Amino acid sequence: MSSRSGKSGPSLAVGFLLVALIGVVFSILQAGSHITGWDWRTGFGMPVCFFCLVILYLHGVLGTHLALTRSMMERDLKDRRLEQIRKATSCLWWEIDREGVVAETTEGEPTIPGFDPKAMIGKSLLDFIPQEDREMVKAFLDEHALKRNPFQGLEHRLLTRDGHEQWVRVNGIPRFDDQDSITGFQIMAVPIGELKETKLELQHKEFELRNLIDILPGLFYRCLPGPDGAFLFINPEIESLTGYSMAEFLNDGRRSFRALIHPDDAHQVQIALLKAIEEHRYYEIRYHLCRSDGEIRQVLERGRAFYDRNGEVLHLDGAVIDVTGELERTWATTRSVSA
Repeated sequence: MSSRSGKSGPSLAVGFLLVALIGVVFSILQAGSHITGWDWRTGFGMPVCFFCLVILYLHGVLGTHLALTRSMMERDLKDRRLEQIRKATSCLWWEIDREGVVAETTEGEPTIPGFDPKAMIGKSLLDFIPQEDREMVKAFLDEHALKRNPFQGLEHRLLTRDGHEQWVRVNGIPRFDDQDSITGFQIMAVPIGELKETKLELQHKEFELRNLIDILPGLFYRCLPGPDGAFLFINPEIESLTGYSMAEFLNDGRRSFRALIHPDDAHQVQIALLKAIEEHRYYEIRYHLCRSDGEIRQVLERGRAFYDRNGEVLHLDGAVIDVTGELERTWATTRSVSA
């Protein structure tokens, strides 16, 4: 956007108006010259008018010239700083017009292997984006062109010269003309191919892990430290274990899982948890759990705490397994042997 700093000098119209007013004054004085005997026009009237006109003209011209020079210097300085940033960062730079046609691009070696930035000049940016991403990118640029504000964090793919796809994260700054109308965007694209692949791989592994957790018997959880042990994550098994829905443990006004521990066991469970956390080791605790229908279940809980760099507890990860049937079978086996 071009600079508008600096004020131009008085216009020539104002200068001529002032000279005309001075001329009227001296004409009035000239009309009375037969009384005073002094010729104002030949004395100093017209020279003063001419001198004022020259001064006003030079002031206007020089003032306008200085304002234009200052504006050009500021623009050149911004362009040099931008060029320094371009050279110092390993990213792609484009300047596109309102229709998405590339006017300028990165000079030197491309930051994406197989990608030729110079081949983009004069072509639409959308031609270098896969078909699946084009509508999303076009809608995003149109939205921010209407809002006339910068944007950041747009992620999409680019087509390289050898036919491969490269993920990039894009930030953009709107460009304006002298009438303050938006003419396009200046865009910086940072390659994130490896980061994106890692992110997608982690999402895939998380999806597989969640599927595995959902089919395994037992309650799996992540909770905050503290007497209430508010859950950050639980699997659906909590409904069959406690008789309460998942929503009751996760929503606002959540139910406390620790409050379901039988009163006879609550104190020992709390002591065992605190001791394991203090000693940075796994915990394994057996206790009785009160279901919503009043039934008492025997459960086995195993887990461990995770800490930050300062040794403060971030969260607890663990599992709770219903072992009521196991105890009944053990008791029955013991009884038959003794008999």
